[in-house]
Amino acid sequence: MEKKQSLSQQEKKNPNNIDLCPVCEKNLYHNDKFTKRVAIVENNKVDGWICPFCSCEFDLKDNLVYINHQDNNAGKA
Repeated sequence: MEKKQSLSQQEKKNPNNIDLCPVCEKNLYHNDKFTKRVAIVENNKVDGWICPFCSCEFDLKDNLVYINHQDNNAGKA
């Protein structure tokens, strides 16, 4: 009997792939090649990263540089 081939294009989530934001504790892991961290680039050099969930800024050693306060009055477009 032949084995059925899976047609699913989605990768199975591995619960061991955890990369938590130090501030909001949301998981920043995306896959083996990509992360959800947003790079801060200056003069063609990566200087740090920003969490896409809480918008806090970090240096390359994960030290907090800027805390985004969530109580701003700006609306989303």
